[in-house]
Amino acid sequence: MAVFSELKAQDRLPGWVNPTTLKPVAAYDACDSCRFMVGVPIMHWTFARVAQLGFASGNQDHEGFPTNTPDLKAAVKAGKNGRFGTLTFYESSPDVQRYYCSRCSASVFYAVDDLPDQVDIAMGLLHAPEGSRAGSWVEWEWGGLGHKDNTIGGWREEFGASISVEIAWPWCLVPMTRAVAGSLQVVAYAKIPCQPEEALIW
Repeated sequence: MAVFSELKAQDRLPGWVNPTTLKPVAAYDACDSCRFMVGVPIMHWTFARVAQLGFASGNQDHEGFPTNTPDLKAAVKAGKNGRFGTLTFYESSPDVQRYYCSRCSASVFYAVDDLPDQVDIAMGLLHAPEGSRAGSWVEWEWGGLGHKDNTIGGWREEFGASISVEIAWPWCLVPMTRAVAGSLQVVAYAKIPCQPEEALIW
């Protein structure tokens, strides 16, 4: 976040960073190409500068990780660095690379040549302590839906409209009781009003 503070002071904050919290935004995306690639009606992305990424090493090791998407594409295509593991990509358009795991097919990054310094990161890959919404790491764009026009006239139109309304996000599920039976833990949840920025537990 220190980098984003400096960029904000210079009036150069990327559009995908919330100017108040300085967290990357998490967005709902209804584009057809993402739907075909991932197989979900609405995709969830967050964003990062490629220079902020590193290999999984336990110590945030950035050494050797590409700092832009052309270098990332070349490194993954060459297949000579074992630290990339099963990461591969295909080009869904001449200027777009969709990175995924070649073993399990999990979507990883979306990269476009016009934005060589950043990637979209599939939210489903993040493992935040508080759960899948990763509210401590990202700021959700509540009530927003990218590429909403792709839902018009299809089965996703009503679904997309429900996501696009702020009123769709007034409830949190919070744990109320915990009962332990042997090693099995049962948790009961209560539905209570909450602010959209609060982490939801699913």
